[in-house]
Amino acid sequence: MRFNHSRVSPRWEILPAEPATRDQLARELEIPPVLAQLLINRGIRDSGSAYRFLHPSLADLRSPLAPDPLPDVEKAVERVTRAIAGKEKITIFGDYDADGISATAILYLFLSRLGVPVDWELPDRIREGYGLNLEAVRRIKARGAELIITVDCGSANFEEILLARELGLPVIVIDHHEVREKLPAALALVNPKRRDSRFPFGDLAGVGVTFYFLIALRQKLRETGVLAPDGHNLKAYLDLVALGTIADMMPLREENRILVAFGLKELARAERPGIRALREVARTSGSNFVSTEEVGFYLAPRINAGGRMGNSRIGLELILSGELEQARKAAGELDRSNRDRQREEEKILAGARKQVEERLLSSAGVPASLVLADPGWHPGVVGIGAAKLMDEFNRPVCLISIADGLGRGSGRSLPGVSIIRILGDLSSDLVAYGGHERAAGFKIQPEAISRFAQGFETAVSRMLESNPGVLEPSIPVDQELDYPGLIELCNSGLERLEPFGMDNPEPVFLGRGLKAGKAEIFRSRHVRMVLDWENLPVRAMGFGLAGKYEQKKGDMLDILFCLRPDRGYYRSRKSGSSPSVVLVDMKWTGNQI
Repeated sequence: MRFNHSRVSPRWEILPAEPATRDQLARELEIPPVLAQLLINRGIRDSGSAYRFLHPSLADLRSPLAPDPLPDVEKAVERVTRAIAGKEKITIFGDYDADGISATAILYLFLSRLGVPVDWELPDRIREGYGLNLEAVRRIKARGAELIITVDCGSANFEEILLARELGLPVIVIDHHEVREKLPAALALVNPKRRDSRFPFGDLAGVGVTFYFLIALRQKLRETGVLAPDGHNLKAYLDLVALGTIADMMPLREENRILVAFGLKELARAERPGIRALREVARTSGSNFVSTEEVGFYLAPRINAGGRMGNSRIGLELILSGELEQARKAAGELDRSNRDRQREEEKILAGARKQVEERLLSSAGVPASLVLADPGWHPGVVGIGAAKLMDEFNRPVCLISIADGLGRGSGRSLPGVSIIRILGDLSSDLVAYGGHERAAGFKIQPEAISRFAQGFETAVSRMLESNPGVLEPSIPVDQELDYPGLIELCNSGLERLEPFGMDNPEPVFLGRGLKAGKAEIFRSRHVRMVLDWENLPVRAMGFGLAGKYEQKKGDMLDILFCLRPDRGYYRSRKSGSSPSVVLVDMKWTGNQI
């Protein structure tokens, strides 16, 4: 099996061992040294932090109220408490992605359970775009709403919130997107990204901020006697908190690690009919274990597909379904939308790659960024295309769909290159924009695209001056292992590092000098084989690696791999099975690392 260099060949970067700290941490926590080194590789060096990491507890969640409260949370709680007491009609306005849908769902379910007259609205991704819009404000007012609560959006809706105030309709914003220096005229803006925020963890998802708001609201309702002292267990919403947090690729540390760890257990129980139906169409319902990978690659994309393909309501209707058969119909519709999305994605990627090839042929050098546009691209899918092209070319990427005289763009960026900051600097070329450090959306007039592309390239180049290595792809390697080390790893309790995700990557290990045995390509994109490792068999799977390899039995290889669980349990010879690994990369043994 021969290795063919891809367009971007990553460097293997073996992380330095810290024997003294490792051994001390291993002694204090009574854990294997290999596990201690993995904690160190993730920036966890003291036993207190390591213990909390290995033993996430809901009791360790910070309070949204004291000593360092979320901005405006008390003001928001006070107003919603008054609305509950007065039976005011509340409209929840959410975002159309999995995070916004999850946030809308938990707030709607909480208020509905109290008997509050509450409804919800999501924008049409293609027709209305992201966030609150003027038409929606007028529509909500006409329906008789007395309070709007936005979730996972609203921080940049200045004009819309001003209109609502003029119409006598107060707005509470619960959000996590970047906040500009100027704030909208909302009654309350609950957002840990505010510059005046004292809340110690700023990386909650939209659904995470909403969950924290519910913690504060529940406390107030208990104090005022609306709820019993032990009334309304919020743990039942953690499945949706985990879903939105993982889908929005939030860092899985501190609060998020706790919320996701417990939320995955709730997802595995699948007591919500919508979640059970979603797992059925995703063909993952046979397992009583849910991983971040299942959420990120199977569940969340189907929820997102509804909004991407023009029906943002169906994902929320699925989650709110009270009957399994009703939920199955919604899940089936989302599954069909997801297949449509996949076809559009392939179309976008093929066109974008062709543009890149033409650009490279006519250019003296490789650009620091890629800004591409096409009138044939689906506006709801360009974000996924941008993410995949960023991974492929290791460059910040913006893809723009042009239709009806307007460009709708989506950008993805690398660590160290803030795309939201760049869009802010280039805002004179944009109709609207919003997002995060690594992902953002924008609208642009077609005639401004060329100027925007030049400005984007200049801005990226400037940011790279202080960190030029960003564009040099590398794979961090946690540790080199021989076969006994692999077996030790299998029995080390590696699963205690889960859930894996942003800021807590799945550990990657290096194995040297393995002989490639029986191999096959399947589904045209993936490769699986049996490796001879010190005369012992190791089953290996390489997802998406088929295009990089040609089959040739007997090659000696160095591999990067992850050790994967089988239904939640790591397996070794002690459990009667050879280890199974997932390939990350491969090189000839003669190649330099």
